[in-house]
Amino acid sequence: AGAASSPSSQAGNAGGSSGEQDEIVAEAGNDDLFVRILVDKTTVYQGEKIIATIKLYSRLNISSIEKADYPSFNGFFRQDIETPPLRQLEREVINGQVYGTGVLQRMVLIPQNAGQITIDPFSMQAVVQVPLSRRPRSIWDDFWGPQVKEIRKKVSSKPVKITVKALPANAPASFKGAVGNYTFNAKLDKQNVKTNDAINLRITIAGNGNLKVIQPFDIKFPSDFETYDPKVTVNTKASLNGIEGSKTFEYLIIPRHSGSFRIPPVEFTWFDLQSKQYKTASSGELVINVEKSADEGKTTVVQGVNKEDVKFLGKDIQFIKTRNLELSRKN
Repeated sequence: AGAASSPSSQAGNAGGSSGEQDEIVAEAGNDDLFVRILVDKTTVYQGEKIIATIKLYSRLNISSIEKADYPSFNGFFRQDIETPPLRQLEREVINGQVYGTGVLQRMVLIPQNAGQITIDPFSMQAVVQVPLSRRPRSIWDDFWGPQVKEIRKKVSSKPVKITVKALPANAPASFKGAVGNYTFNAKLDKQNVKTNDAINLRITIAGNGNLKVIQPFDIKFPSDFETYDPKVTVNTKASLNGIEGSKTFEYLIIPRHSGSFRIPPVEFTWFDLQSKQYKTASSGELVINVEKSADEGKTTVVQGVNKEDVKFLGKDIQFIKTRNLELSRKN
């Protein structure tokens, strides 16, 4: 029967073969692995874009990234920039130390309110390889090279404070919050039509900025026109230049009577970041000439009636009757 093992030898045997002592694992320090949220500027106007980059720094080999927790970005509109998956780290010298670095995600952030807004920390958990050695050392340690052990390491970035300046107070009435650099175009697909012919008013805003905040226009169409809610099309892409693309509003209108009609100018105002001033573009007055068609008399709208009365569009739909009805079978 052998003698009982000492506590130290039991710990060593639990981690390896008989006769080996404890494994010594170097810790992964805060300087060995960390993440940062980098922004291209920390002082902006309300509605002005910020390019944010989440970047990883490591002096250790990374086996995998198990999870990443993004901040909520409260107070910002966020649109991600297409970022390739991180497969290889690039060599970079930080404060005299060599790190492997890589971009996890880039995005465009647009602050929605004036004041100071904080970007909360980004956190992630990674499996990293740390050096491992055993005592006593043998000649085989040098032959096989340093041994490593995989451990899990969780890191978080520091919060980032953004100062957001309010827009100038002298905004025109037509300003609805658009900030950036835009072009504006409003055009009728035809100006000479007959009654009951459909006309399309197409308004297109293109440029760099948060196009999604631009709402449909309140256009004062003539009362003789039948109008519909606009069809809205948005085509944007986020890049290091910001959010670029276009937004289109298509208004379908149908004149029900002949005559010459005028649509007041449609105006679009935005805050231009280069000149730091408000700019307004206008469609000018839109004129539509409508000739009488053969079926104009068949399509009339009775004015000054309430919902209890009958309203005819040709021989189309009547109002729902709200009084009690007596029904009888026919055929």
